[in-house]
Amino acid sequence: MKKAKAKNQTSVAPATETSTNIQERDIVTLDLLNGSETTIGVETPNFSAMTETQFHLTMVNATDKAKEQAAQQGLAIYRIILPGLEFAKAQFAEGKTVNGCTGIEAYITSLGLRPARIRKWRQRDAERDLLKKINHLTFVPHKDDPVTTPDGNLAMVKHLAADMADVEEFLPDAHQPVIKTYDRNKLKAWDSKPFYCAKTVHNWDVDVAASALQKSVRDGDEGNGCYWIRELYFTNDMNLSPIDIWKKLFILYGEEVGNADQSLAEYLKNLKYMAGEVKDGRNSDLTFVINAMLLVCRAKKSRAADNANVWFEQNQTYVPPTPEEIKHYESDDLPTPVIPPDSKIYDKHTARGRKMGRGLEHFLKEAAVLKNESDVAPFQAPVVHPEKPFPTESGL
Repeated sequence: MKKAKAKNQTSVAPATETSTNIQERDIVTLDLLNGSETTIGVETPNFSAMTETQFHLTMVNATDKAKEQAAQQGLAIYRIILPGLEFAKAQFAEGKTVNGCTGIEAYITSLGLRPARIRKWRQRDAERDLLKKINHLTFVPHKDDPVTTPDGNLAMVKHLAADMADVEEFLPDAHQPVIKTYDRNKLKAWDSKPFYCAKTVHNWDVDVAASALQKSVRDGDEGNGCYWIRELYFTNDMNLSPIDIWKKLFILYGEEVGNADQSLAEYLKNLKYMAGEVKDGRNSDLTFVINAMLLVCRAKKSRAADNANVWFEQNQTYVPPTPEEIKHYESDDLPTPVIPPDSKIYDKHTARGRKMGRGLEHFLKEAAVLKNESDVAPFQAPVVHPEKPFPTESGL
């Protein structure tokens, strides 16, 4: 069987009557927003009863559906395709092939995925499971802790007695919490959820809040931008979902501003530093988050860098240089560039240019001309009054 090439949708061999049935079956479930991590994954079919072609088509189907969430839900993707990858690995251990591949990394690549990314997802999955077990084994509720009530709702501990606890419970579809009292032993540690199935402090889906934040930046809408960044800030602060606010701001800058305002990067780094210096239990760092949000919203925008990333994702026929090609260009026997005798390279900074009589006028008119000039206003020289030769005396 020929090896399937990876494009936007993983390509496969023409479907036979058997494989058509496999493709039409809804093998993979992506119930990602119901808040239950245990339902995220694969309705695992009986791989061992399938032919090699049927198994590969099943994995292609799973991968294509998982890729729909690829930009934001890597951990979910890993859990969707994990059973199939484990089965494929067992096949390779027995000396068998799948889709023409003899090893797991080659097979992962044939599905249009990157082995390094799969390893990263596996590590994150293991870390989350370990932290979850530790939290449940060592949990003792304290004031202001997020907890899970017997009904499975999020609550914040407000008062503790010997055996009882008063909590503010966040009921489904409600924006205001209610006060309830529970046996302390019935309260469980709140598992901070990944953003694709978590809620914000005001009951928005976290992924919706993150998307709304990005659209606010693109629109230069600082009012809504500040609302959404606060929503994500407090969602992280209350341990509802792990959100790195400054990482989010840096990504917004890189994707939406970038080359349009390179000075903004330094401002954001300084604001992050100051936020770290004042961070305390009273959210004193929030002012610096808001300052950063205002700057990103008000800045001129350019999506050149992110659009380049999108292009390469959509045009995977691009082939990076091979080690042999890199070695070739590192060698000393490359073709020698040809410099015309009247080239602008020979300007006032070179001896030949000076011998040609090229001075400042040539430099400004030819050698210093930009071919990728921004729309930043050019320098305007001060107008100085003849009787007041110093600009500080006459004003600019």
